[in-house]
Amino acid sequence: MDKSAIEKRIEELRGLIAKADHAYYDLHSPMVGDADYDVWEMELLRLETENPEFAKEQQVSGGVTEGFAKVTHNPPMQSLDKTHAKSELLAFDAFLRREIASDIEWRYVVEPKIDGLSISVRYKNGVLATAATRGNGLVGDDVTENVRTIKTLPQRLPADAPSELEVRGEVYMPRDGFAALNAELDAKGLETFANPRNAAAGSLKQKNPAETAKRPLDVVIYNAGGVGCDSFATHSAMMEAFARWGFPAAPWSVKCNSMEEVFVAIDKLGAMRHSFMFEIDGAVIKVNERVLYDVLGATAHGPRWARAYKYPPERAETIIQEITVQVGRTGILTPVAELVPVFLSGSTISRSTLHNADEVALHDFREGDHVWLVKAGDVIPALESVIMSKRSGLERPFVMPTKCPVCGGTVVRRTGEVAYRCANEACRARLVERLEHFVSRNALDVTQVGESVAEALVRVGLVKDVLDVFTITAHQWANLNVSDEAGVFRSLVSKDVQRRNLEAQRLHGRIKEGHTPREVAEEYLLGKNKKAMLEDLKNGLITAESVLDKPTRIEVTTADKIVNRLDAVKSLPLDRWLYAVGIPNVGATVSKDIAAEHAKFSDLAGSEVLKNVIANDALKGKERKILKIKVEAAKAVLSFFDSDYGRKFLARMVELGIDPESEAKAEVKTEGPLVGAGCVLTGTLSRPRGEYAKMIELAGGIVQSSVTSKTRYLIAGENVGATKTEKARALGTEVIDEAKLLELLGRQP
Repeated sequence: MDKSAIEKRIEELRGLIAKADHAYYDLHSPMVGDADYDVWEMELLRLETENPEFAKEQQVSGGVTEGFAKVTHNPPMQSLDKTHAKSELLAFDAFLRREIASDIEWRYVVEPKIDGLSISVRYKNGVLATAATRGNGLVGDDVTENVRTIKTLPQRLPADAPSELEVRGEVYMPRDGFAALNAELDAKGLETFANPRNAAAGSLKQKNPAETAKRPLDVVIYNAGGVGCDSFATHSAMMEAFARWGFPAAPWSVKCNSMEEVFVAIDKLGAMRHSFMFEIDGAVIKVNERVLYDVLGATAHGPRWARAYKYPPERAETIIQEITVQVGRTGILTPVAELVPVFLSGSTISRSTLHNADEVALHDFREGDHVWLVKAGDVIPALESVIMSKRSGLERPFVMPTKCPVCGGTVVRRTGEVAYRCANEACRARLVERLEHFVSRNALDVTQVGESVAEALVRVGLVKDVLDVFTITAHQWANLNVSDEAGVFRSLVSKDVQRRNLEAQRLHGRIKEGHTPREVAEEYLLGKNKKAMLEDLKNGLITAESVLDKPTRIEVTTADKIVNRLDAVKSLPLDRWLYAVGIPNVGATVSKDIAAEHAKFSDLAGSEVLKNVIANDALKGKERKILKIKVEAAKAVLSFFDSDYGRKFLARMVELGIDPESEAKAEVKTEGPLVGAGCVLTGTLSRPRGEYAKMIELAGGIVQSSVTSKTRYLIAGENVGATKTEKARALGTEVIDEAKLLELLGRQP
């Protein structure tokens, strides 16, 4: 290339790197994989080295966020020059031996390169004073209050530590914490994080420290800053002192006498990289003797006394066969890449979520594309990038549907939101998802109602709203056909494939291979039966047709357990019920916070507490208080109860006589004709149960969902089963009718 072409290419690379830095540091949504980014950096470094007249200091263009005070780094927080081959490390070793006098002894130290968010922390008079992100290397965001929430980082140093000290390290999110956070966000119907590094960055840059405190952040300190560490002769001695002072250090570090020993160390680290609680993407090789740091100096990019060795990415090439769309319980449409199955990091992967339409557009993923597949946090399959060199021109761009792929309802995109949603509250996919959430472990915990049962309830029309489960009789439960042929087709070919269900994914792949849905359904059902049935099939004693069409029923004993459990859950505390409703932005923890400020479920509609949370958010400066309840959650709850569906839901709760109380706010009546009396309503009554329940509570009584040793009265209407009355008599509970109840309440029948 001539000089003008070289200069043009250098500016092009700088632009690409700046755009990638903005996506990585500011948006926390990487636009390219590490390998592609490193190729750009290496090419830029080579061109600038060969053409010094075009070289200039390259700063990170992202990383500084509006809304945070700024901190100037002195000295700057530089990056490490990267190497990708052992030959490059040999060149690094040769450079050092040229620069360091032959009579000076020195060693290397090898440590894991943590994939997190770089941080600088300053202590004054032994107390944590300021903490800042790396930012652009020269200026970072002041995140002091957020960093204080990281429990492993000392707030105060021991007496033998320097009174003024700056340390630098990496804030990260542990693998298990990342998985748990994404599960919580997914349960709320919110967008999940692509990887632990993005999750750590997004958590550390919360505007409210109370929100950061809820995230599972941790930190590793691996270097000194500008003050307090001049007395240390070696890096390893400094790290030992840091550990004595209470700083969390890397759990693995090796001193090496030669580059050959470094090679052994990085190979050993590479073999164990997945055993750490944090993600690592390489090894850091440093000169151990700190006295040599000034001698070796630094470039505009990074120090000359250290290098980062990047491990080859654990990725696999595959093809996007098609991009399907799944529908969640809040109506959010999520594009999913259906892949040619490929083995990666211990498992076969055939699909990967693409998060949202903007993410698909950013990476330009198309059906038919060859792509690189990685595992975020070694857990979640993620598409890293398109292999552009393999584009044929026949690939099909993806467009979000304007109609829901399940119900055909209108798809909308709210102002300010990334997500597209199905606007149809009655959408079958949404209803099945809502029902599964409603009975899930952290909600009402009806373990007998799983995915296939929920699908069957909606399919046959027994459930048109989640509260319908309370009106299903034991006989109806026992006669529910969980696996008819149409249900199997629907389940395997459409809905179950949307889930992370490995069996469903495998069977979906069989359909892709050309097998008919009926053949796949047959394979699915036969796989669930005993070997004896397979032998009968082989011997012609039964036909595949009869096996496929044979319904699977819920056992009578299980049906009774479901009915009894649904009766018992009516008395679960308010926070469990609020979580079960499945309101966006209201997870299990938020539900507890809201329930602590309300007496019972019906108080949530038009709640003054929630209105005050919203009003407080509009205040500025010292007038604004830090409240436990998030404004987004307050708005979501009020919006739910103000909607047509929310009003109908509450009315149905009243009709069913369910008004869950808060464990923290339960009111204890001290007077009235039924003070302290446990009362259970059963059978067909002449008035709505909610009306009787309100009368009992006003009289000081306690409405229970099932008979216990604390129940004083069982109020029995017509068509009462023998189970409750027999249990009541066995416990000494008095069985009365409606007339007797009204007499006790001092009311006329």
